[in-house]
Amino acid sequence: MSRTLVVPLDGSSLAGRAVPHAVALARAMGARLVLVRAPSSSELRGRLGDGLDPATELEDAVELVRAEGVQAEPYLYPVYAPNEIAGAIIDAAHDRQATMIVMSTHGRGGLGRWLFGSVADAVLRQSDLPVLLVPATCTRTWPVGGPRRILVPLDGSGFAEAALAPASELARLTGADILLAQAVGPPGPRYLSTYGAHDPEAEVAAARAYLDPVAARLAANGVRVAVRVEVGLPERAIAALAHGNDVDLVAMATHGYGGLSRFVAGSVATGLLQRASTPVLLVRPATLAHATPEERAPEAAGEPRQALELTEQELGLAERGLKELAYAPGHPLEVAEAARALLARLRQRDVRAAALQSADTTPSSPER
Repeated sequence: MSRTLVVPLDGSSLAGRAVPHAVALARAMGARLVLVRAPSSSELRGRLGDGLDPATELEDAVELVRAEGVQAEPYLYPVYAPNEIAGAIIDAAHDRQATMIVMSTHGRGGLGRWLFGSVADAVLRQSDLPVLLVPATCTRTWPVGGPRRILVPLDGSGFAEAALAPASELARLTGADILLAQAVGPPGPRYLSTYGAHDPEAEVAAARAYLDPVAARLAANGVRVAVRVEVGLPERAIAALAHGNDVDLVAMATHGYGGLSRFVAGSVATGLLQRASTPVLLVRPATLAHATPEERAPEAAGEPRQALELTEQELGLAERGLKELAYAPGHPLEVAEAARALLARLRQRDVRAAALQSADTTPSSPER
């Protein structure tokens, strides 16, 4: 099965820092790269006078990748506004049937840079693909064959174990070993009355009892694996563990819609991305990646449905408005999630087909 890695670029050296990691992975996986450029109308207008053409920049980047012996192609996807860039990246990944998105957490675009809280964050929220992020703090470079040691933080949950499959596949392809880790530490003050006294020795023993069988399963499949248990705040302990153990990549699961996890990646992954000196591979658990819009936004599942006919033009306007709510910073999280859920439904083919049919049959002078 052919593999495709999508690499979003914006013409900046910061965004381009993801390319060497993508090239190394492509070599190890036998994959091709699709370099995506999504310039906004304002960016295109601003560049008319300086001679810099996004299409030319993209072609130049593709040629540099091909010179490394890796198959690559350009994908230019102009957008109306910077807040539509994340949606363009997702659309490109689906169109090219990508297996992974590899991107920097910082770059140039929009108000001046890609922040974890904007483009990369929006990609994580919507993507059902693994997303490999190269943080601004990343100082790690990979050998030609890709990562040699992969750290997989676990917390005892099935959600966290979603990172094991892609991490194991990368380990087999690159010859890397896996370091399974769990960080145990006291709960925050507001939870002390619920969880009782913190017993480090008992928690370390419980963590080892959980990690050892997981390691044994991986070893049975031919993966070299070691186990570590750290005491301390998870995001700090995991970052320190990665820094002190020659780790090339951290692979962990993200949490998305619903329940107690109404944030992307969770506090541990967010804290790790602020401290990591290595790339971080974030994986959405299948139970979240394949959830229906109603499952992702259960509070709206019981609301009455309304039939609505839209022309293609009206549908386009609705999509633009929803993208603004879904991706632009400053909107409440519940509003952004509801907008993304509705946007996913609007993008379904049967909705578009109904809109086209409505456009063909709607009278020229609609009733008011």
